[in-house]
Amino acid sequence: MFEPKQDWNRANLDPPAREAFVRKAKADRFAWTAAELLANGKHADASDKALQGIALIGQEHFTSSCKRYATSVFQVPPGTADEFLKGVLPCLPRAAHAGEI
Repeated sequence: MFEPKQDWNRANLDPPAREAFVRKAKADRFAWTAAELLANGKHADASDKALQGIALIGQEHFTSSCKRYATSVFQVPPGTADEFLKGVLPCLPRAAHAGEI
């Protein structure tokens, strides 16, 4: 017997919520790509993607996603993922740390 296609209700997001959702989705894609590049030994390219993701959602959220993808999906050793992410963070502009002073 044929079942009708389920109707999906789209979330109605106001513009700021939609912008935040899109920003998080893009950052998640950067985390995945950076983890994949790291696993393939392309550290410079992975750093570029990581910096783009960090710029979108901040280092704390990005680094947790990137490390999770690197270690669980791409089988990068946790120490290697940590060292990679620590190496990327000093590359951030001083303005990103202005609030910490």
